[in-house]
Amino acid sequence: MLTTAGRYHFLYFVAVIFFGSFYLVNLILAIVSMSYQKQQKKVRTENQERERRKVEDELEQKNEEARKLSEFNELLSVENDQYFENVRVFENSNRQISYSNLSIEYEQNYKVKKYLKNKFETLNKNF
Repeated sequence: MLTTAGRYHFLYFVAVIFFGSFYLVNLILAIVSMSYQKQQKKVRTENQERERRKVEDELEQKNEEARKLSEFNELLSVENDQYFENVRVFENSNRQISYSNLSIEYEQNYKVKKYLKNKFETLNKNF
């Protein structure tokens, strides 16, 4: 067969096979590389989403704590106001009013409010 087609024609077929296989290997490597890049991009977006959710959860927890503290503070002030109103309603106009128990409770409520206020301010500084 070499004699009919010529002696140097086989070089053409060897070159086609060599460069063709080189081209196919490069094509396969390019496809693998593109799929790897897509997968890396997907992983990056998942990580970013996970971080965003984590930050949102932390922020939500801090907001919940702040809301609970403010509700507790409001309840303390309402209870304190109601206590004073009850003392005024039930006091006897003929007797002298004793404020010693009232002042002790007032001091205790003041300390609790001061503690809660400091706690609330530290939470606000963290934001």
